[in-house]
Amino acid sequence: FVPQFPASASFQSCQPCQLATMPCELENLALRIWLCLYNQMLGLSWLYVLFQIVQNLFVGGLESMNQTWDDLQWLLWRMQLFNMCDVLHALAGVWPVEAELSLLQRIWCKCGHRAEIFVTIFLVSNNIRPRWIFTPMILTWAIADVSRYQLYFFRTLQKTPPAWLRWLRYSDFIVQWPLNVIAEGACVFCAVPYLLSPSASSSWQGSLLSFVFSYAPIAIANQVRVWLRFRQGYRALWNIRTRRLCTFSPTTTRIDHCCAISASEHAAQRGADPEPKNSIAVAFDPRSNGSEVSLHRD
Repeated sequence: FVPQFPASASFQSCQPCQLATMPCELENLALRIWLCLYNQMLGLSWLYVLFQIVQNLFVGGLESMNQTWDDLQWLLWRMQLFNMCDVLHALAGVWPVEAELSLLQRIWCKCGHRAEIFVTIFLVSNNIRPRWIFTPMILTWAIADVSRYQLYFFRTLQKTPPAWLRWLRYSDFIVQWPLNVIAEGACVFCAVPYLLSPSASSSWQGSLLSFVFSYAPIAIANQVRVWLRFRQGYRALWNIRTRRLCTFSPTTTRIDHCCAISASEHAAQRGADPEPKNSIAVAFDPRSNGSEVSLHRD
């Protein structure tokens, strides 16, 4: 990010400008390292989950689906908590500006939706029957997030992702998202009876009170919201797929935008033409499940 100066400029004249941009470069390096670790840890974790489900199906058949949640919940809980770091990414300004969505809307799409599912699981996971109902939901999460985080890891390293990975990332929703909506809806449907207060009265008045003062209305409302917006969201994702597979138009983060301005101002003060801005950018894909923070070059 250090601007280039004319050959006649002395080292002493360039040194203040270099020192001025050094903190920003160090900040960008630290951010890049953190996001590399973040994306790769989640990507490999979801790859492990996917491998375990597929392996268990081959070895134990459909009966193994009854053990999926019990076997993997220790990892899934930790992955979900780690994924909530995206809230900090958003508040720190790592996410690019999106004119069509507010910051709160994007945080909900990227972090809140799945977190709400985990609240339901936390409340009644030990009681939900049948136990195999967890497996399709977890499998659809893994299908989406394996390619997601690997793609963002390549971009964090400023490497062009393989064409097959890019195609997979922006095409898996064609099958994955409808299955995910059905799987999450089925899981919540099975959880609703257990979300109702166990002390409910046998009268309809008591049942109504138990429903209102339980988590069931929230869980149901979120599923209804997803189903009502499915057609519109699916069309939007298809348009995004068409655009992203043809060309990629990144946006600039606030941090690197300030650095680029600073470098240009220093170059202008020295009488040199500022270099074209070569800034770190963050790609945002508005799909609901999973983190979308990644770095790459314009």
